[in-house]
Amino acid sequence: MSRLTLFWLLVLLPSFALSAINGIFPAVKYPGIHSIDYPIEFSTTSMPEIWTDYTVIIGWSKCQANSHATLGDVITGVVDLVNLNTHSTAGESFIVNLALEDRFFDVRTRTTFQLIATVTSGIGRSGLLHVERYSTNITVDPRYCGESCQSKIPQDYQFQSQCRYN
Repeated sequence: MSRLTLFWLLVLLPSFALSAINGIFPAVKYPGIHSIDYPIEFSTTSMPEIWTDYTVIIGWSKCQANSHATLGDVITGVVDLVNLNTHSTAGESFIVNLALEDRFFDVRTRTTFQLIATVTSGIGRSGLLHVERYSTNITVDPRYCGESCQSKIPQDYQFQSQCRYN
């Protein structure tokens, strides 16, 4: 192998490192509010093979979903990762603002929802399809709560689930 070939391999190979989504979590430490976008961070990891994430189906449940196969009680949208140019991020995380406009989020008290992100991907040269599900809890405050609302989120705020498990 010539030195020139070796040089180009060392320069070009790192640019072919692909990644896949491997988790989601809130990008901020305060609750969401009905009708206001909420930022979600998608973490990724580098993959040694050709791996392309295409879409994320955004589903929600009011309590922890028991089945790994569920998309949630309500589906509020689909994130087109190819259109956002985040389908191949080389191991870097990215943030997507999710709309909390659905009536599902119109709550009267602070409520914890489970966000279920179902990622569709293609793997390898054959384009083998793959589906993986990730979830996190998001707390949503009422949009209109009168004088009882605090204008500032307390610094010691912690996410707490109100779900009851049997």
